[in-house]
This record gives sequence, C-alpha cells and structure tokens, in this order.
Amino acid sequence: MSSGKDILKAAERHLGEAYVLGTPVNYDDPDYAGPWDCAEFASWCFWTAAQIRFGMRKEGSKWGAYSGHWATDAEKNKVAIRPSEAAWVAGAVLVRIPVSKVISGHVALSDGDNGTVEAMGAKYGVTRGKIARRAWDLGVLVPGIDYSGTSFSALPTGAAFALRATNPTARGPLVSRIVKKLKKLGLYDGDDTELYDVNVAASVARFQADQGLVVDGEYGSKTESMLLRASDRRARGRR
Repeated sequence: MSSGKDILKAAERHLGEAYVLGTPVNYDDPDYAGPWDCAEFASWCFWTAAQIRFGMRKEGSKWGAYSGHWATDAEKNKVAIRPSEAAWVAGAVLVRIPVSKVISGHVALSDGDNGTVEAMGAKYGVTRGKIARRAWDLGVLVPGIDYSGTSFSALPTGAAFALRATNPTARGPLVSRIVKKLKKLGLYDGDDTELYDVNVAASVARFQADQGLVVDGEYGSKTESMLLRASDRRARGRR
C-alpha cells in the first residue's frame, strides 16, 4: 500500500513545472511534466503513485479531475476531515469547493507541516505554499492510502478534532508548537518534544483548569482557541 509520504514525494518531483487553469493531463504517462491544473495535479499524483482514481471522472475516452469532484468523492466515501487536521498529515488533500464558474475551487497536497505542494497558479506553477490563513472547506484522506507514520496520526473520520495522550498518539510540529506556548505560560517545564505524551496532556489539563474549560487533557478546538488567545495576550503584555 502506498503511503501519504509516497504521494507527497510524487508531487515534489514536479516542483517548478508550469500551471494552466483547466488543462487536461495525460494519466497514461508516468513521466508527464506539465502543464498542470490544481485538481489534475493532485489526482495525477494519486494515480501515478498508487493507481487510485479520486476526484476525477471519465470524460469521453479520457479522465479529468475537478475540485468539485474531490469534494463529492470525499463526501461519498466519508473521508473528509478538518483542514486543521489535514495540515499535519503528509499526503492528505486540502479542498476549496467551487462556488460558481467564476469562483473556482482549489486542491492542494499537505506536506504534513502546515505547508502544501500544489499547482498554485500561472504566476507560481507547481510550488510549495502555506495552509494557514487560506480558505479551505475540507481535508481529505484518500481511501487506500496508508497515512500512519506521518507527523500527525489522523483521527477517525467524523471524529472531533482532538489530540490525546494515547489514542490517537500525535507526534510532530503541531505538538512542538503547543509545548512552546505552554512553556511561555509557565505551564510546562519539561524538555521540548513533538510527542503528545502524558506530560504534555497534564500541562494542557492545567491550562484548561485555569481557563474554566473541561479538564480532560485533550487538545481540541476550544482549547486551541483559548491557548492562542492566551499566548497572544502574553506576547502583547511583553511589548
């Protein structure tokens, strides 16, 4: 079974190649080198690296990909996750759903560290980008891809966003950022770590108690929001 990292490697081999909106690609050519449309690029990577067709439809005798197909397939297969989760899963996919023919959608591959590899636009071609502060409607874990061993162990589909000390175990840059914020607030005095272990969970629980949240040691969306606010207030207070 191909892994999320295999998909990412397939994408990274095409950095610097050209972008053309709506251009079809040759799915039968494993050496195809552009130009690329964003959805075609993502679908081509999955087909070439794992022989998986996702986000694409057969149009006459040829296959074509579209951001709308990505959203439809994610819903149909029940594999949609939050963009905030996909940001930490190498080889996961970020999708912005098209609103109309004028306001198009977009598709990008997550690098597992809040970044992307994507066919971004005519000015940029295939390039690396950032996930944060951009409009994404959903993340996608493509069926048939092994996403274990990435920087973030993805939650079961449909689960609320939360990091737990035991299930799932999260390891990666996201945890490191949480630890740094907890340290600045004087709530964590251990070594820097990328593992969401019992020590980090205990510090999160202390923060939750201070903020009047449910004290469960789970780093979910409410805890995330409160920690970001507390960190911002602390930073402003030092200016």
